[in-house]
Amino acid sequence: RVVVCNPRTSAKAQKLADEFKCASSVDISALADVSVLICTLPPAAKYEAPAEIIAQKPVVFEACYLPPVTPLGIQAAKAKCKVVKGLDMLIAQGIEQFELWIGVSAWMCWIPSRRRQGKCTTKLI
Repeated sequence: RVVVCNPRTSAKAQKLADEFKCASSVDISALADVSVLICTLPPAAKYEAPAEIIAQKPVVFEACYLPPVTPLGIQAAKAKCKVVKGLDMLIAQGIEQFELWIGVSAWMCWIPSRRRQGKCTTKLI
């Protein structure tokens, strides 16, 4: 089950939920069985999740990458939640895009021995 929550603008949350045919909630603190929390709020929001959610030990995806440490990331790490930082997400996204656009494994092209063996013929540099 997917639930969209925007603590700043509930109307935007509802619009997004309608678009993706999922639920919307003004207050996520009452939700049970939260396994993943994705935060796309800007760092200026200084967002921290309700304690009831963090106590469920969700995987926390913090989409912003500057600053690399946010109040939500600190809160989740202190609670021993797995935290995926924005920079990690950005790098993974770039790798996937490279492979979609170029048509070869990004990892194979960056390993010098694979290039020498002719496993990757794409010139990157």
